[in-house]
Amino acid sequence: MVVNRFKKILFFASVFLLSPVLFLRARRRKKISKNPHPVRVLIFSNLTRVGDLICLTPVFREIKKAYPDSFIAVAVGKKIAGVIKNNPYVDEIIVYRADNLYGFLQTLRMRSFDWSFCFSGAVFATLATLWAHIPHRVKLAREERSIIEMLTDWWNTKQFLFKNHTDPIAHFLRMLLPLGIVSSDTKKEMYISEDGERRAEEFFPPEAASLAEKKLVGISITAGNKTKEWGDD
Repeated sequence: MVVNRFKKILFFASVFLLSPVLFLRARRRKKISKNPHPVRVLIFSNLTRVGDLICLTPVFREIKKAYPDSFIAVAVGKKIAGVIKNNPYVDEIIVYRADNLYGFLQTLRMRSFDWSFCFSGAVFATLATLWAHIPHRVKLAREERSIIEMLTDWWNTKQFLFKNHTDPIAHFLRMLLPLGIVSSDTKKEMYISEDGERRAEEFFPPEAASLAEKKLVGISITAGNKTKEWGDD
């Protein structure tokens, strides 16, 4: 763990030192890009929060509706990556692992993304997308920010201030305005695999003769923020 933390600190320091060069390379990519439309998009989710990832499902859908041929990749932590494994609007899941930081960063750079959207407000996303030479970098800016966020938020090409006690999904959709996408469809979506359905049926056998033979499972479907609840279905 100490080694992983040291690597991350070293990465932060490297980006700060090389930031002028990284800015120039990202700007050069913007000028020489032959794509008339933003077709390669990186979505930077919160790396650990399931609810935040669920709230991004309308974003995936709306981008694909506007740009059917677009390539959408989602950067996410390994513990929650399975939540979007079967989402038809996601072309690639790029899993972040602390023990493979530079492999993760190298993957981002090799994908040659046109746009990145950071919905978590994390400084790491700002540095990673600049490191990847992504020319258009859109970020959620929080009202209550740390000093390092204040120092680095301006490194993004566009910021959207998120005010406390507002609908996060509506805000996420507003952040798509630079792509020319205007939508108010905040419906969240979950996609379950056929294998998942089969396992659930095996776990809850419908032919159980009595209540005593059935497995009873209690699930709390509430969340700290009602917007992030999955819903009964």
